[in-house]
Amino acid sequence: KYRKSFFPDHFYTFLYPYMRKLSVPNSASKANTSRLHEFDYKIDQIYKDFDNISFYLGFKQGIEEIDRQNASKKIKIQKETIPLGLNLPGMNNHIPQSTSKIFGNGLNRNDCSSLVLLDLVLHSIRNTTRSSYRVKACYLILAFAEQIHDEGKLDRCLPYLISVLDDPSEDVKVTALKCITQLLCMVDAISPVNNLIFSDYIIPKLEKFKKQSYNLSNVESREHSDQGSYVRSVFAACLPHLAHCANKFSQMALLLKRHVQSTSYGQNRGIEKDDDDIHDSVFNIPIEEISKRFELLATSILTDSEPNVRIALLENISPLCAFFGKENTNNIILSHLLTYLNDRSLNSSKIRLAFVESILSISIFVGVFSLEEYMLPLLIQTLYDPDESV
Repeated sequence: KYRKSFFPDHFYTFLYPYMRKLSVPNSASKANTSRLHEFDYKIDQIYKDFDNISFYLGFKQGIEEIDRQNASKKIKIQKETIPLGLNLPGMNNHIPQSTSKIFGNGLNRNDCSSLVLLDLVLHSIRNTTRSSYRVKACYLILAFAEQIHDEGKLDRCLPYLISVLDDPSEDVKVTALKCITQLLCMVDAISPVNNLIFSDYIIPKLEKFKKQSYNLSNVESREHSDQGSYVRSVFAACLPHLAHCANKFSQMALLLKRHVQSTSYGQNRGIEKDDDDIHDSVFNIPIEEISKRFELLATSILTDSEPNVRIALLENISPLCAFFGKENTNNIILSHLLTYLNDRSLNSSKIRLAFVESILSISIFVGVFSLEEYMLPLLIQTLYDPDESV
């Protein structure tokens, strides 16, 4: 009765039969006494079937078109940084796109079916028995998040990904962090309830995540020490992009505040001064506090004892310099980076090489004086570095 008016065709031809199939326990889970294996099976099956899912739900063509465009532009996709390339079945280093591009270009007309499958993945991720399935679930969340609106990205996907940051597996931790970063980069609009999402929710989680990574390194075991270094390296690579997203969200909140103030809603409803105070508290974004907290996070990475952690930050330094601006780039970033050239410890040549490679990106933000007085002389000094690659 409601076919094509309320339910799309693929609900009858694919979605309903597929969900019914997933609801039936497989033979492996029947033989096992624990029902937790059912959640492993569901995530693994959705992951394997993603190519068919994207085809029947109507967004496979959009994915292929985006992949062709990225291939022609030769966009650089690195393993441990942003943009994050997805390699689910049917994807070839696919970079998830922003909401405006997906829905504005007609690549997706209906996100309801994606929400149905996304809810199944979100329900299953916390009950999996192996870390490999949670890694797959993180990639599935990001892939389905591309096909839904911004409110769904922030209210549905983000809390589950952030909860996985506390996972005992380092692979799950870093996958979740990269997916969170990419997810925030995809958001184009926010609602009033998410105005303070960075200051009240995301940044505290990042601070806790960083602290836990240092606790891993303090363990005497060599294995746990390397684990903490790996987690912090990924954190360092994502931090500049998270800072860029924080600035983007602050700007969106200011635009939303101006829009609310400029509409006739308040005039028509007769809003009093107390109501204005409430609106100010909702839209009062603590930009200085956000900047200060990112400064502390960046400083801890710039002074990290592990060379690979500092190198990861240098390879992605541009968004962080843009976030801090000229003054703070000189005071916070450049002041620490200059000490790297005098570092003669083990693997210090890698740090000096990373600094030289990042000079061009940093020079855009430090100003003419710092460029002429500090960076150029040091760059000339590196011509005499004992390491030929530097």
